[in-house]
Amino acid sequence: MKVVVVGSGSIARRYIEILRTIRKIEILVVSDFSPEGSFQHPVISRENFAQQVNSSIGIYDLLIIASVNSLHISDFEKFSPVAKKVLMEKPLFYRSLSTKEYEIFEKYPGELRVSSPLRFHQCFVQLTKKMDLVGKINFIEVRCQSWLPNWRPGRDFKSGFWNDTTEGGVLREIIHELDYLLKLFGPLEVLWATTTESNFLRLNVESGVSAILRTISNRVIDVRLDYCSRSPRRYIRIEGDSGTLHWDVLQGVLHLTDETGLFLDEYAEDKNRNTTFKRQIDALMNPESWDISGTSLLEASQSVELIEKMYEASRR
Repeated sequence: MKVVVVGSGSIARRYIEILRTIRKIEILVVSDFSPEGSFQHPVISRENFAQQVNSSIGIYDLLIIASVNSLHISDFEKFSPVAKKVLMEKPLFYRSLSTKEYEIFEKYPGELRVSSPLRFHQCFVQLTKKMDLVGKINFIEVRCQSWLPNWRPGRDFKSGFWNDTTEGGVLREIIHELDYLLKLFGPLEVLWATTTESNFLRLNVESGVSAILRTISNRVIDVRLDYCSRSPRRYIRIEGDSGTLHWDVLQGVLHLTDETGLFLDEYAEDKNRNTTFKRQIDALMNPESWDISGTSLLEASQSVELIEKMYEASRR
């Protein structure tokens, strides 16, 4: 398998680390910032690789775009002709696409998926299969809270695109929660939202968002996303007439509580980020290998549109 990875940051390096575990693979890195030795794979600049694309149509099995959000569209437009399939890091873009920009993606004849590793947790797959067991849903609660300085130890937590007012902020960084909510419940209405800032972190962007969303079946979702909480937690709790489902993402555990008691499904491998990242690569390259597909262009667009609605609501 021949793979191109665009980018040189921590996520690009994670993908390269994962790809190295696959037998009979050739990896090419497209980056303007890092020397070849840091990757142990051939490295080529964006400009030089773009010049090769016209003579290299479809010769790569997979293109992974792990560049900053603002470059996603231009990187896709320039480099996608070289690949049969594309996996793009989240979000699709830092704002909703224009009609012209959307057409750039739609013209691509191959398969495009936007990164959504939470879909590739065994707990999530089981959650989708067991939702009927709770009966009529009354309430949904979602939390994803962490401490930003712990994300990339040894690096200035203020130095990165996540702290850029045009493409950062907690909503774009933790878009995975919105992705799986849309997957589970369909279109969501924003009833209320507010952003919060941390006096300690002193970021240029919001460090937290609280929101009340509503499903098409008129169920309420209570959401809190932030990276200013020193005690991390990440879960979804679905309460129904017949029971409660609780997915603890950090522990890799799915709880089902019903009239007969408490049942636990534990999936230790879900706690390994490399494992869930690799599953989405496997699912893209071998669709029969996983029960759920990755995020499509339409789904990724809906997540970005939901973010903009939440920002709009927070300004009211």
